[in-house]
Amino acid sequence: MAIPEEPLALLPLPGSRHHALLNSNDPPAESDSAFIDSVFVDVDHRLTLLDHEMFELQQKLKQLEDLRASLLALRVRNCAIMSPLRRMPPELLREIFSWTLPSVGDELESEPGRFDLGLSPWLLTHVSSRWRAITLSTPSLWSRIVVNYQTRNGRSSPSYSLLLAKTHLQRARALQVHFYAGDGVDQQSQSEMFQLLAQHSERWEDLSLGLTFFLAPFLSSLQSRLPSLRRLWVLWTGDASPPSTEKTVDCFQTAPSLFDFGTSHLSLFRPIVFPAHQLTCYDTRGPWQHHCEILKQTPRLVQARIGNDLDEVWPELDGTIDLLHLRRLLLTSVTALRYLRAPSLQELALLEDIDPVPAFRSFLDRSSCCLKRLCVEDYQAQPLIGLLNCCSSIVELVIVVDQASVEASESMQAPTVSSLSKNAIIAPHLSLVFVGCTEDHDINFVAYLQMVQSRWETDPCSLKKIALAIEGGREPDSTTLERLHELRRMD
Repeated sequence: MAIPEEPLALLPLPGSRHHALLNSNDPPAESDSAFIDSVFVDVDHRLTLLDHEMFELQQKLKQLEDLRASLLALRVRNCAIMSPLRRMPPELLREIFSWTLPSVGDELESEPGRFDLGLSPWLLTHVSSRWRAITLSTPSLWSRIVVNYQTRNGRSSPSYSLLLAKTHLQRARALQVHFYAGDGVDQQSQSEMFQLLAQHSERWEDLSLGLTFFLAPFLSSLQSRLPSLRRLWVLWTGDASPPSTEKTVDCFQTAPSLFDFGTSHLSLFRPIVFPAHQLTCYDTRGPWQHHCEILKQTPRLVQARIGNDLDEVWPELDGTIDLLHLRRLLLTSVTALRYLRAPSLQELALLEDIDPVPAFRSFLDRSSCCLKRLCVEDYQAQPLIGLLNCCSSIVELVIVVDQASVEASESMQAPTVSSLSKNAIIAPHLSLVFVGCTEDHDINFVAYLQMVQSRWETDPCSLKKIALAIEGGREPDSTTLERLHELRRMD
């Protein structure tokens, strides 16, 4: 089929009647209709030829594009043959896969009420047959299972798939179970899921349990069926049970491997019994009386976080509580130190207290421990100076500022050259200072810089590292940053 002529070849000659009509607004005469109709016929014919020609070219172009795409795909597939991943040993891939697992927090924040198949390890089973085989043959990738029925922010009620849960459990060996029951969600579905998990309780190593009272009766089935349980965290949620229905939860008392226990509201709701005599880690917020009773039964304790949200006074005790192996301790009240003896303690964290020095000094005299790390929150200058003067062995100091900027400024000036003794230095062996600021609070950077500079210029200087962490507060100004860089270059 011949290609039609260019449009210019169809234009009328100057001086012709057709030319005059095209270049004016004159109305056509009746005699002009014949040649105008012939022009329409001619142009339409040529358009038809052009459309046909363009269609053939488009078809040819599509064929070429399809061919190019096929060749590119073939090239990619051949490149894959040479990929280092094909030669990577399965054990190395397993290690890489382990780093793709989401955190518990990420899983809790994923789509509520269902297992997220878009996250590892589920996602890894859909990449290739080799990756699927390696993923399915690596039980550690399936060891953690997170089920959260605690709806919030208007989210829909969760309804987890029992079938997917069974598949997950079949692929795992040891299990780290995070199960959080919730009020306002179908109790039957929660009970069925918990009973499914309980069928595999012999493989539980870690258990984080958010309990409501309708679920508590199912715990009895765990009695003497927790041989591998090592870590346990329990949090009661929902409304408290009536006193007439209170019953001790004792299924964990017979867990022979349990060494790490933590809970909030220790005496509220239903009390939980656990093998305190074998614990090495203890993390609980509750009444001081309960802490005293438990600490007397924990001769192996190495790490403890002991808190009280009830503004209670530590009970009077006959004698002290000996924690001979305790190395790390966090207290919400320094008063507790009056009744403890911990000769192996190396790290101590304290929340704000009005007059911490007497209790701290008596504890050090009684324990004769070599404290290396001190963490304080919301301490003003004088109490902090008093603490540091009591213990010259401090090597690391952590200060968390959670107060107004004026009080924070006083705290920043504490670890400077002591004014209490002309030639003495507060914490002379201090080698690391970490200062953190929580959201909506500011650090006085002038005071901070003064503190750092005074330590740095002391001869001899023990300070090796400083760290500054800010969450949502004001960032250091350029002058502070430049001076800190100068001090670093002086090292």
